[in-house]
Amino acid sequence: MDTIANGTIARYTQLTTNINAFLAPPILILGTIGNLINILIFLRKSLRKNPCSIYFLSASITSLIVLYSGLISRLLGGFNLDLTNWNNILCKMRFYFYYGSVALLSWFIVFASIDRYLSTSHLLYRRSFSRSHVACHNDEQDGMQRESDLNFSSGLTILPGLSFKSDTSIAAVCFCQDKPEQVAVFYEQIYTTSYGAIYNVRNPDKPLKLLNCEASVRCCSSSMVYLFAGCHDGSIVLFDTSEPTKYKTDSQEPIPSSPTFSTANIQFNERHYSEVIRVLPLQTTNVTNNNDRSSSSFSLASLDKNGLIIIWSVIELTQSDEAGSIADLGLKPGGRVRMIQTSSMQIKQSIYMAKDSIQAFDLSCPINDVDNLYVASNANAVYHMTRYGEMGSPSKLRVSTDLEAQIEVTCLSFNPVVNKLLLVGTGHGQLHLYTTGRDEPILTWSQAFRSSAIVRSCNWSTGRASIFFAHDSQGHIKYWDLTKDLYQPLGNVKIENLSHFILSISSQAETAFALVTKQNSSQIEIHQLKRTFTTHSDSFNDNFKTILKDIMTNT
Repeated sequence: MDTIANGTIARYTQLTTNINAFLAPPILILGTIGNLINILIFLRKSLRKNPCSIYFLSASITSLIVLYSGLISRLLGGFNLDLTNWNNILCKMRFYFYYGSVALLSWFIVFASIDRYLSTSHLLYRRSFSRSHVACHNDEQDGMQRESDLNFSSGLTILPGLSFKSDTSIAAVCFCQDKPEQVAVFYEQIYTTSYGAIYNVRNPDKPLKLLNCEASVRCCSSSMVYLFAGCHDGSIVLFDTSEPTKYKTDSQEPIPSSPTFSTANIQFNERHYSEVIRVLPLQTTNVTNNNDRSSSSFSLASLDKNGLIIIWSVIELTQSDEAGSIADLGLKPGGRVRMIQTSSMQIKQSIYMAKDSIQAFDLSCPINDVDNLYVASNANAVYHMTRYGEMGSPSKLRVSTDLEAQIEVTCLSFNPVVNKLLLVGTGHGQLHLYTTGRDEPILTWSQAFRSSAIVRSCNWSTGRASIFFAHDSQGHIKYWDLTKDLYQPLGNVKIENLSHFILSISSQAETAFALVTKQNSSQIEIHQLKRTFTTHSDSFNDNFKTILKDIMTNT
C-alpha cells in the first residue's frame, strides 16, 4: 500500500511541476501584455486626471505585482530553481507581496465602482467627490469639485445660478467677511426685483439663503451676520442673515428674504442721488453674543458715483415689532437692525476739470484705521479724507505729475500686514504702490497692462502679504510677489469675458479662495489658491518689511 501511495504522490507532484513549468509562462506573458496595455491607456493625458482611470491604473500595476510574486516562484519551481524553498526571507517577502497585492486589487475595483456611482449621482454634492484629488488624496484640493486650468489655483468649485432663472447675469458678489467659505451674490434685476443668494463653497448644491429687493443691486459687502447692498437708485439695503429661513409649505424650497432695513423712501439730511458703487464696513467689535451678533453698533461708509460719502451707524434694536415701526418705515416688520446717518462728505472738484465732471470709482481704508478714507477718482488722484468730513494729510495721492491730466483711479487695496501700504489701479493699465504718508508712489508698474486696458480690481493675498493680484478690462489676471521680483509678474492668465475677480479675506490656506465670474453668465467659479500664495515662514513678515524699507529709501 505504501508503495502505491508513494507512486501516486510522485505522479501528482510531477504533474504539478509540469503544469508550473509549461502553463505558467503563457499566463505570465499574456497577463504582462494585458496590464501594460492598460497602464499605457490610463496614462493618456485625456484620462490621467479621471478618478476612475486612476483606480484602474493602480489596479493594473497591482495586478502585475500579483502575477510576478505569485507565478515566478512557481515557474522556477517547475525546474527545481525556486529560491523561496531555501531562503526564508524571500519566502516571507513573496507571501507579503502576493496576498497584500491581491487585497489591494480588490479594493481598487471597489473604489472604481464607488466613483462611478458618485459621478452619476443627480446630487451635485455627491458628484463633487468624484475628483482625482480624492483618488490621490491631494490636500491642496480638498473640498473642491474639480481641477483648475489657472496656474495659481489647485482646484475649483462651480456655484450654480438661480434655479428659477438660470440665465440671469451676476450684478454684484462678495465673500462673507467672518465666514470666508460663504459667498453672497446678487443677480441682475428681473422685471422689478433683484434676487440674491448665499452659498457655501464646500456644499454648493443649493443656496443657504435666498434674498430679494425691489432695487437693482450694484455692489455688496458683509460684516458679521449683516449683508449690505448698494443700489442703482442710490438706496442701501441691509440683510440680517441670522433671521430664520422660511420655506414653502409644499416643498423644501426657501422663500427669498426681504431686506431687514432699506434707506429707500426715507428722508435723511443727505442721500445718494446716483448709483452706489461701494459699501464699506468701517468698524466691527469683537464682543459678540450667542447669535454672533455685535453687542454694540458699528459704522458703514457708502460711496456713490458722484463722490458723495455717507457714514452710517448700524444699530441692533433690543426688541423687534412684528407689526412694524411707524417711526421707522425703512425697518421691516420683525426686523431688529436699522441704519442711522451720522455724517456725509463730498470729494472736491479739481480746478482743472469741467464743472460737475468729478467721478468716484472705489472707497477703502487702512486695516485697523477706519478714521481715514481713501477715494479713487477721475481727478488724477486718490482723495484722502477723514470720516469726520475733513481732508487728510496728504489730501491727495497723485498718479501723475501732470496736474491737468484726468487719469481715472479705478481700484484700491490696502495691504493686510503693512497697514499704510496702498495699491492703486488706473484706467490706463497702470499700477502704483503708495504709503499713505507720501503723495507720490514709491513703486510704479507703468506697463502692468496695456494702456488701452482699465484695471478693474487689485487684491492683496491675506495669507502672504507680498503677493497681489490685478485684473483688467480685457480679461487678463496677473500676480506679483514683491519678495521675488519687484517689477515683473510671476504669472498671467487670460479669461474670456471676465467680469469679477475677488480674493477672500482669509489668512487660512483652507479658505483662501479666488472668485471668478464671467459676463452674461450666472455661474461663479471659486478657485482654491495654491498654498504657495497663502502660506509663509515665521520670518516672512520681517523680511517683507525690510524690502519695503529699501524701496522707500531708494525712492
